[in-house]
Amino acid sequence: MSGVGGRAVRRVIETLERCPRAGSGSLTEIAGAVGLTRLALHDAFREHCGMTPQQYLRLVRLDGVRADLLAAPLAGVTIDEVALRWGFAHNRAFLLWYRERFGEWPAQTLRR
Repeated sequence: MSGVGGRAVRRVIETLERCPRAGSGSLTEIAGAVGLTRLALHDAFREHCGMTPQQYLRLVRLDGVRADLLAAPLAGVTIDEVALRWGFAHNRAFLLWYRERFGEWPAQTLRR
C-alpha cells in the first residue's frame, strides 16, 4: 500500500488487528487519528482493501469470536457473551455474518 491513503489504511489495520476493540470509536475518530477525513479513509480502504473500514473491522472481530469459541470449554460459555465481548450487539446479524464467513453457525464451532 503506497501513498498517504495506503499508509493510513496500514496504520488503521495494524491498530485494529492489535486491538480490535479500538475500532469501537467512531469512524471519524479513527480517521482523524491517521490524519484523514472519514470519507477519505473510507475511499482509501475501498481502494486498498476492496471493502469499507467497518467491513474490515467486522472480519477482524468475527475472527476473534471464532478463536474464543474454539478455545472455550463447552460448559459455562455462551455465544451471546462472546459475541457481545467482541462488539456484536445484534444477534441475528452476527449469526448471519458468522455463517457467511465460516460456513457454520457459532454453536457448531463451540461444540468442536
